[in-house]
Amino acid sequence: LDPENDRYLINKAQAYLAMAQQSLNKVLAGDAASQGAFQSNLNAAIDSARRAVTINPNDSGYWLTLGSIYETAIPFIGGADGFAAASYAEATGREPLNPVPPTLLGRVYLTLADLIDLQVRQETITAKDADALKKTALENAKKNFEKAIGLKPDYAAALFLFAQVFVREGNIDEAISRGAQAALSAPRDVGVAFFLGFLFYQKSDLQNAEREFQRAIELNPNYSNAMYFLGLVYDRTDRKKAALEQFRRIFELNPENEEIRKIIENLDA
Repeated sequence: LDPENDRYLINKAQAYLAMAQQSLNKVLAGDAASQGAFQSNLNAAIDSARRAVTINPNDSGYWLTLGSIYETAIPFIGGADGFAAASYAEATGREPLNPVPPTLLGRVYLTLADLIDLQVRQETITAKDADALKKTALENAKKNFEKAIGLKPDYAAALFLFAQVFVREGNIDEAISRGAQAALSAPRDVGVAFFLGFLFYQKSDLQNAEREFQRAIELNPNYSNAMYFLGLVYDRTDRKKAALEQFRRIFELNPENEEIRKIIENLDA
């Protein structure tokens, strides 16, 4: 009835993006037949969002939606990272005091760094070329996260993502420091608690790792990943009974998981 209404168009873009993500989840679960649905829904989302920003280019939220669609496409469409970055930059220009656009722009560069690592493993790029590209991507990520944190020092999303930059650089101590800031800003964020616990676990600081995994489970009693690593902590600190309780709980939630079944058998033995 009203094909030029930008509000309808951006809502339609969000709906198509949700459908594309559903299709992608099926593809990742092994349903190759959903690849076509993913591609068509993604293209429809891009088309609708681009029409919305053409009609109303001054709404920063529209640019954020377009950027998020392109960001979803980064692993699948060449050049999507550039379109995502340009969309988030447009949002930043329209709301220069909003910490969200630079945070999302930083996330694009973080994703790009991971994609470069994947290309090295797939041997589509040399390790020498990858080093320089990855360094540039991580520096751009840092710059944008620092900008977001400068605008809002307690912005947990930016602090959390900033910590992940240091993980990719192999600087676990700095990642823990940034992760702790994110935990202070978002004490109820289960993802931050798990991430911080995992960093402590990587550093073999099992006491602090245990504390964070327990906190994650308190926030989400069915969080299997946190239970898994808490079980490993208990096993490494010779508390086999406590470890067994964690893995049995995981198996109740994931009865088809053969890895957990074998761990339980080994602990029983």
